[in-house]
Amino acid sequence: MRRTMPEPKIKLYEEGFNDGPSENKHDQLGRKKTGERLSGIVESISEPLVIAVDGAWGSGKTHFLKCWVGEHIKSKHGRDTQTVYFDAFKNDFLDDPLIALTAEIIESSKRTTTPTPTKIISKIRESAPKVGRSLFRVGVAVATAGVVQNADEIGDAAAATIGGEVSSTADEFWKREDDKRQAMSAFREGLIELTHTRTVKEEESKAGERFRKLIIVVDELDRCRPDYALALLEVIKHVFNVEGIHFVLGVNLSELQNSVRARYGASIDAETYLQKFITLSMDIEGQSDRTQLQQNWQRYYDYCCEKMEFPEGSEILLERLKEHLECVKLERTVTLRDVERTLTAIATSPSLSSAFNSGYAIVLSALTVLKALRPNDYKKLRYAATSARWLKHFEFQRLDDRFLETFEIIETFVVDRNLLTQEQEQRGFALFDNFPPLNSRNFLRKLSDDHLEAFDPLQF
Repeated sequence: MRRTMPEPKIKLYEEGFNDGPSENKHDQLGRKKTGERLSGIVESISEPLVIAVDGAWGSGKTHFLKCWVGEHIKSKHGRDTQTVYFDAFKNDFLDDPLIALTAEIIESSKRTTTPTPTKIISKIRESAPKVGRSLFRVGVAVATAGVVQNADEIGDAAAATIGGEVSSTADEFWKREDDKRQAMSAFREGLIELTHTRTVKEEESKAGERFRKLIIVVDELDRCRPDYALALLEVIKHVFNVEGIHFVLGVNLSELQNSVRARYGASIDAETYLQKFITLSMDIEGQSDRTQLQQNWQRYYDYCCEKMEFPEGSEILLERLKEHLECVKLERTVTLRDVERTLTAIATSPSLSSAFNSGYAIVLSALTVLKALRPNDYKKLRYAATSARWLKHFEFQRLDDRFLETFEIIETFVVDRNLLTQEQEQRGFALFDNFPPLNSRNFLRKLSDDHLEAFDPLQF
């Protein structure tokens, strides 16, 4: 058995939505049509675009984008488009996002069906470091604090930059400025040449240019350090603003707005600020109605249960967990990450191999969902007095009458079975297979201690 859901094995640049070992291939959430709409946008427009694929954490953005990259390459557009996937979060330990992004573009150019001439690659590679230094040591460090970490570094960067340049001779100063402009010009020329390819015969005649797009997918942008994320947006806006180059950002826009506020203060209009960089946005969950969203996470729940290899005897508990996920009251829809966190919380239980009967399974599954998704309420309930009404703390919604009645019988059976009718008491014994919980005063505490307190799901 696994304690966490394994990462889907997608062969980047090779596999799309219709590939993969499972029944529905990689397209477990039915998002192939969304990918087709995205392809239609980037292929029909030549002027540079920055498209934000917006979604909450755990909504499946990364999975979607990796599948889309492979699908787009395999489609009719693949030959005339170079598609690059860049994980911003994996590179945010660097100060200069331009260098990491350029390296990924160069590496990706080796996989295209139309080889990129060596002279173009050399021009881009050689000019990138000079462009990066000019942008981030002077422009960002002094003007916007886009890369440096704190106020002291901003002051040091400003002092070193201004002091050094003012003390130099005028000729030296202007030579450096000319070098910076030439580096920027050379880099942009390289990008333009990268998006315009010719056959050998056409190269000789300098005629018959054929346009080739460059599409760069930047994923996990909202998980980066605020300074790195905003510096990367500046690079996209000022350096890559070239016809035929599109960016697709995998991002939680609400969290990215928090990065803007963290960098420039709470009073800034973060939404308007980001509009300077983002041309279009696509809500990845907004492409589905509420019913489809529910079907998505339910299908993913079944998929996770299979991949995590839960032992025999845990079927009843897993069924109850799914029921409680359908009913738990949240300020949002249940996400794929919610599913993973809930299953991880129960996967660490030391007694999963024992068959849970209905009574224990219902209460334990409710506690598990609350621990994973509403930890504050879980703590209140765990330490609640015996007289506390469980359902008041659970705040589950959309419970059908049968399920609600069963829950109330369990609650009363554990707290004070004298309040039950003879029929209800018999039903309570049946729910616990004639092994009712002892020491009912600490029932919830003991149940959570035995099954849920070995590990915290936040650790995974």
